[in-house]
Amino acid sequence: MTGWVRLVHFVAGYTFAISFVARIYWAFVGNRYAGWREFLPFLNREGRSNMREMFRYYIFLDRKVPHPVGHNALAGATYLLVFFLYLVLILTGFALYLEHAPHSFGRWLLGWMFLLFSNQGMRLTHHLAMWLLIAFSIHHIYSAWLMDIKEKGGVMSSIFGGYKPVNGRSER
Repeated sequence: MTGWVRLVHFVAGYTFAISFVARIYWAFVGNRYAGWREFLPFLNREGRSNMREMFRYYIFLDRKVPHPVGHNALAGATYLLVFFLYLVLILTGFALYLEHAPHSFGRWLLGWMFLLFSNQGMRLTHHLAMWLLIAFSIHHIYSAWLMDIKEKGGVMSSIFGGYKPVNGRSER
């Protein structure tokens, strides 16, 4: 039974890593709402202003709901942290996996991580990143449904249908 659990874990890890690389690729070749600039809104004045506006709304200082077409600027900056957690999860996972292949290319590539972490420290970091991502996922699903209902912006239906109504027209 443990062997099957390990196999499922390893297949999920490889699938997750491939998905991560695909998303990074999409950030550079995808549409403007999924581009890498969306994750760095604090680099320009408009992005900082949008972050401030959304933050004021989230902490109930403003009643006006901002209506961005893509993710709001504050969410974009948050996703930068989420992608960092993804990277930590992937690197610690593969480094732990490669402990049993000390002379492999992968171990040569990720061996520097054992200078930063002990084996247990790496396992703990991997585990904590997992729990932080699970907590984020629960919060994210709740917030997305809540804001879709409150804003009436069609965010959740756009996930399933691919289209979001914007100013009387449909954006893809």
